[in-house]
Amino acid sequence: MKKQIVLVMVLLLIVTAVAYAYDDGDFQVWNTDVEELKINNNSKIAFEEEFRWGDNADEFYYHHYDAGFFYNLEKYLNIGGGYRYIYELKKGKFKPEYAGKINFYCNVVDDVLKHETDYQSIGLILCQDKNTVAAEYALRGFKKPIGVSEYELTRALPQKLKSSLPTVKEIEDELGNKKK
Repeated sequence: MKKQIVLVMVLLLIVTAVAYAYDDGDFQVWNTDVEELKINNNSKIAFEEEFRWGDNADEFYYHHYDAGFFYNLEKYLNIGGGYRYIYELKKGKFKPEYAGKINFYCNVVDDVLKHETDYQSIGLILCQDKNTVAAEYALRGFKKPIGVSEYELTRALPQKLKSSLPTVKEIEDELGNKKK
């Protein structure tokens, strides 16, 4: 009897996996983490982070944050609203085509994922050089809240981390000892 139950469970798992694969056989993985902070018996704040991988879970497709406030009017009636933050990390200078792409993502998220009480999605493009003039022209006609910002990678570690991490020499010595 146990073997039959296990066999049925495995078959259900396979059928479910095939059912969630797209026409081209691409299986997608979604991961959502939600944290809720209860303010009192009738209200709460919720934070959600969602990741999506495609191409048989080999390629990162999508990431967003969602924050919202909810209030219970009755036992079965909740009101609230939230924002979805969608961002893209780009290497190099800002290019005008990035604006169209993030606008596309915001439109899809608003049509597919947005709850009726949520506000418009907010798009953020993070570039190593935001190229302010190009960004202003590229974003001028969009109705969605989309922003461009710079980020900087650094090779210098903060002093707190330096003291807790091994030096290059210590790592080389440790690896050298293991080879012998």
